[in-house]
Amino acid sequence: MNLLSGAVRVLARPAAFQQRAHASSLTRGKTAAALASSVYRRSLADGSLFVSRVPEKPTTPKPNQLPPPLKPTVEKKYHLTEADQAEMRRLREEDPAHWTQKRLAEKFGCSRMFVALVAPCPTGRRAALESDLELVREKHGYKRRLIGLNRQRRRQLW
Repeated sequence: MNLLSGAVRVLARPAAFQQRAHASSLTRGKTAAALASSVYRRSLADGSLFVSRVPEKPTTPKPNQLPPPLKPTVEKKYHLTEADQAEMRRLREEDPAHWTQKRLAEKFGCSRMFVALVAPCPTGRRAALESDLELVREKHGYKRRLIGLNRQRRRQLW
């Protein structure tokens, strides 16, 4: 009986207290001037007043108002000549197991995506990688295979 009466007391707060708590959570840390400046009013053609907290036109923040970037910005380099690209292709064809995308990107100072565009993986190497992956997939259990099959079906629906 004691627990029930305590629960009733908690739920039966005065309405004024609940309104005050709700209003204070909306205006926490804001002055009256700040609240007034964040409200946008406009008169409509029929004489009514349209009030909104969302600005009519989106505001673009100034550079000093933006948070710092997560990664440092790097300018793109267009420093590889046709001779460098030919060298990249030659190395990739010569020994694709040693000259991977990552190694070529580090050697020539470019992105792995650029290496993939300029010197794609030879078909023999790609087939060897896929057969290795197939050997790993054969060891998967029922659930893992089902997950992979469902993923392939979803990709086909794209």
